[in-house]
Amino acid sequence: MQRRALCLASAALIPGVLPAEPRAKPLLVLRTASQAALPLKFDRLNRSRPGICIEIIERLEANDLQLRFRGLERDLPLKRVVQALSTEEIDVFFSLIPTDERRRLVDFLEGPPLYVSRHQVAVRADDPVQVNSLDDLRALGPDGLVLTTHGTAYSEYLGQQTGIALYPQALNNDQNLRMLLLGRGRFFYHAGSSLREHIERNGLGAQLRILPAVFKVDEQRVACSRALPVAARSRLVLGLQSLAASGELQRLRERYGVA
Repeated sequence: MQRRALCLASAALIPGVLPAEPRAKPLLVLRTASQAALPLKFDRLNRSRPGICIEIIERLEANDLQLRFRGLERDLPLKRVVQALSTEEIDVFFSLIPTDERRRLVDFLEGPPLYVSRHQVAVRADDPVQVNSLDDLRALGPDGLVLTTHGTAYSEYLGQQTGIALYPQALNNDQNLRMLLLGRGRFFYHAGSSLREHIERNGLGAQLRILPAVFKVDEQRVACSRALPVAARSRLVLGLQSLAASGELQRLRERYGVA
């Protein structure tokens, strides 16, 4: 072993003889998609602020020149994303909350979460209501109708609770904001970061407010098809760990208000 090491070291000193370079990583192309109507995560036409998930993907590609993601031009609703993963139409998705229902259909990568989602509620600015717990929502009965977006982890979580007046039929967040403004619900229950993003983008800061209470905290993780090979999973996890170790992941969280 020592002789081999000496030979390699000697070879490095001989003009024209170079030590063997580490084997290059093979090209890895992964199929993915964007999530429709969620600019916090995907807003690819806004190059100054394209969404936290797009920026994470771009940094993974920059750090691993043989890693490529394809399909971000496709905007899929959330339920369709889960279906595409479960049927192996796409390989990975950035990102999902690992609910019980989703774990039955897809896998989630280990390693650092992309960020955390805090469950909060938005109300009309002229509504003096204050709630601090799910029990407070229950106590309001029919006067506390809660809007959620169909297919989301927030809708699934509230659907598991008892005694809360719930309307979980809206297909996107903008629809729920309109219903809230029209008085067709008293609360819109969702991630606080997404609520802020939608309210600011739609210029509704004078009409809606977000209550400070946090009802639950969830991790947002990279989801993958169950057919994705172990080597591909490990490569993604190593990439995410590198972003976390360098501080870049935390800087992105702070930039998008999800630290």
